[in-house]
Amino acid sequence: MSSFVWHGGEFHRVLLRYTNSHLMNIPDDNNATYTEDIDTDGFHIDYVNSSYPQFSIIDRCYFVTGKDDAIDHHASRLKVSNCWLEDFVHEGVAASGGDTIKVFNTVALNNDQGFEAGNSDGGVTKGPYVFVDHCVAVGNRIAGLRVGDGYSGTNYKDMMTVTNTISYHNGENVWNYLYGTGAPVAGALNISYTMTNDSEYNALPYCMGGVPQFDPTYYLLPGSPGINRGMRGTNMGRADSTAQIMGSLVINEIMYNAPSGMDSKDWIELYNPQSTGQDISGWVIFDEDSTHSFTVPVGVIVPANGFWLFSCDTASFKSVYPMVQNYSGNISFGFGGTDQVRLCTPDGLLADSVAYTNHAPWQTEADGHGYSLILLDPAKSHSLPGNWSRSGQYGGSPGMQNFTTGVQNESEQIRPARFALEQNYPNPFNPTTSITFCLPDKKTVTLKIYDLLGREMAMLLHGQQSAGVHTVQWNASGFPSGIYFYRLTAVPLTGGGLTPDGSRNGQSSSFIETKKLVLLK
Repeated sequence: MSSFVWHGGEFHRVLLRYTNSHLMNIPDDNNATYTEDIDTDGFHIDYVNSSYPQFSIIDRCYFVTGKDDAIDHHASRLKVSNCWLEDFVHEGVAASGGDTIKVFNTVALNNDQGFEAGNSDGGVTKGPYVFVDHCVAVGNRIAGLRVGDGYSGTNYKDMMTVTNTISYHNGENVWNYLYGTGAPVAGALNISYTMTNDSEYNALPYCMGGVPQFDPTYYLLPGSPGINRGMRGTNMGRADSTAQIMGSLVINEIMYNAPSGMDSKDWIELYNPQSTGQDISGWVIFDEDSTHSFTVPVGVIVPANGFWLFSCDTASFKSVYPMVQNYSGNISFGFGGTDQVRLCTPDGLLADSVAYTNHAPWQTEADGHGYSLILLDPAKSHSLPGNWSRSGQYGGSPGMQNFTTGVQNESEQIRPARFALEQNYPNPFNPTTSITFCLPDKKTVTLKIYDLLGREMAMLLHGQQSAGVHTVQWNASGFPSGIYFYRLTAVPLTGGGLTPDGSRNGQSSSFIETKKLVLLK
């Protein structure tokens, strides 16, 4: 923390990183005579050093009470994020000269102006570029968002782009005005997905007016205007950094062709990357056909860093996944092998979407081979096939992280409701393939390979197997190409008498099934 100093710092042609700090009471009026309009900024950052062309960083800092600007940018390259700029005589952020400043998730409160794009240096053809995203400008005396400044210069080549921001209860909420000419800078201000509270700008794409309801740190309260009205369904104004990167909700897992032994029917999973719960009452799920829609019921709140499942058949879903608590249904349409899942806010804004297929480069094991499609990294593009994989466990991982480490609790393990022998994968194959089967309880299991004449060629498994999903690999490198059959026999464990339902020791009855596979070398 720095307080009662002449200024916070003058940085000329340097690369700066300033984080997790407080800067207050600038300048120290007790130690020097103060005269108006000298550079007693919190920080003054001037020009780019050609040897260090990266962005300087100011992150998670508080600038409170000063006689000039909180952050004065001049022809430098700067990112300001997660900051609080309050009670400065001039600007919260003042940009001039040229180059670029990006401001994210920052509050400008009770200054003369919140965020300003000022005059350009001579010879500058365009700039400074000012990007304001997910910010709040409130209670500033002259303007919340300003193109132009209080000087008499006429060289203005600046460009301000504002998104997902709230400007409220300022002298002017949005002001494109030059003191020197008394006129706006044509084309210098681009605003979208913003609560402008200005009749000239409210009608711009996805903009609006309204009285925001803030908590003490200027995040929107539930039910406030601006909730879910930003890009990808995020809130206008301040937002978690994860939401800025990923969106407010993420399509995280898709089961579009469940395996026969665990036939849960189709379902999708949403993930909330934010640190607060997300009320998605009235949101809408579509597939690739816009006439197919499902409206989320009232009262669905996706927990912070948690999941919510939407099923096409909740009875089937619950029979397969009894441990999952957060789910809704019934979606009246299913998802095909080549399809799209879209998630929209009640206002029709697209929050997330993914279009997938059941052939390369998409994972083919999700199409009836027992696995779901899972998103690998929510922070990366959701449209890239390489950012999706098949689930780490048979039957998918609803309500859980897509990939987990360690041993699952028994209550989390998926127990099949019925016997099933799945089609081997891949098929045709060379030389290795996987055979998966499902047991609802413990059995003595035999898995054998036969040729077209019915001759036994290999025994892959013989012995007791616990309830659950099991996968056995067959390496056929020593066998000729051709058509083969694999047969699974599962019988109750020996010993004891039969129960009234015909099972032995309380176990279900025997199971035998045969399927064909093709070795193609």
